[in-house]
Amino acid sequence: MRFPTPLILLLTIALVSVSLFPQDATVRIQGTFLQLTEDRSYGAPEQLREIFEHCRDMGISELVIQWTVFDELAFFASEGNRTSRAPVFGQLLELAAEYGISLHVGLVSDPAFWTQIQKSHELTEQYLVRYRSRSKAAARELGMLLRESPGFKGWYLTEEIDDMNWLEPGRREVLFAHLSALTGYLRQLTPEMGVAISGFSNGFADPLTLGRFWQELVETTGVTTVLFQDGVGARKLDLFSLPLYLEELQRSLANRARLIPVTELFEQAAGPEGAFGAHPAGLERVKRQLEIARKFSSGPLFAFSTIDYMSSFAGEEAADLAERYLQQPDPAVSR
Repeated sequence: MRFPTPLILLLTIALVSVSLFPQDATVRIQGTFLQLTEDRSYGAPEQLREIFEHCRDMGISELVIQWTVFDELAFFASEGNRTSRAPVFGQLLELAAEYGISLHVGLVSDPAFWTQIQKSHELTEQYLVRYRSRSKAAARELGMLLRESPGFKGWYLTEEIDDMNWLEPGRREVLFAHLSALTGYLRQLTPEMGVAISGFSNGFADPLTLGRFWQELVETTGVTTVLFQDGVGARKLDLFSLPLYLEELQRSLANRARLIPVTELFEQAAGPEGAFGAHPAGLERVKRQLEIARKFSSGPLFAFSTIDYMSSFAGEEAADLAERYLQQPDPAVSR
């Protein structure tokens, strides 16, 4: 049988694709997040080292320290905050250098953030001024340590930006003024380092509106990387709507900032008394998320969080997900 030339070309491409990337190959995660809390056992040197051994085993080369101050608790020796029983930040820097892992360093995380930003424009603005002052103070305290650290890759702003609270022009101005001032200060402190921020969609704004919002945000504030949570685990977006949002974000941020989708490795479930609860997602769903992320990412592939949902630290289900993930062929070496 003689096939038309275009059909032969399509069949050839399909065969080459199969040979280069086996159907069961899994795109690899290269970055993840670490949340420091008082109730975790990261104070003992050997336990913190296990985090970096996990990163090495998973092939992770970049780590976001999501915050260095949580509420009023600092994970470094701080003059302006209460210092944790285990001020581990200095050790984190040493281990990052030893294991060759780059760190994006977050500042202050306020558990009251979501409540405070839903108040009036004036009260929200006043709150952000106080928040910014605390973040700048933390950055000043961390500055000397970070300037001497080979693992320091850049800053991470802890304010997670959604698509409901900031669309109104007046509120958008308040947010952009806050982020511009904070980013400008961090650039003065460490001129060569980039600034990353994360965001997500509740499915409230359409893709075009969301893309324009983020384009204006990066142009106004100087943020250099957008870590966009894919929302699949939190059931805010699904595998069908996610590409529509990422495609518009990719177009809007092109030549302005890096877009890095963050694959959610969890499946959200009801927690006790309305608190957040989640368990590790299934591998097949995660593989599909990573494939979507690969198509739109302009940097390494990030996930939230291998430590919490794809490791032996988080129980049998998470350990099983990690084992099955690592058993999958890696496209980078399956050629």
